[in-house]
Amino acid sequence: MIDKNGNTSYSNELEEQISSSADLPGQGMLPGQQDSENSRDVYFADAGNLIIDKEKASIGMLQRMFKIGFNRAARIMDQLCEAGVVGPEEGTKPRKVLMTKEEFAEYMQNQTS
Repeated sequence: MIDKNGNTSYSNELEEQISSSADLPGQGMLPGQQDSENSRDVYFADAGNLIIDKEKASIGMLQRMFKIGFNRAARIMDQLCEAGVVGPEEGTKPRKVLMTKEEFAEYMQNQTS
């Protein structure tokens, strides 16, 4: 709020609300995003199947197919790399696909058990 003299006064209430809701798990996040560092993105399985079907792995492809941003697609790709589905980055080239459809299905089965 600005008074007649040009001085401003701010309400701390809104800032406190934003800060407190950011501390709660799942608050301030978009639907479908992961809620902790240890959990996988909801698109993880779909992305793995897509990459294996297409026999190439690129962040751009994930962005287009799932209509998501670069950062989220890159995190999914990192998760797929950690799981051994795709190989490491090779500059601008697509990553190598390291699992077959059957191996990925078995991997996913073991993760849910």
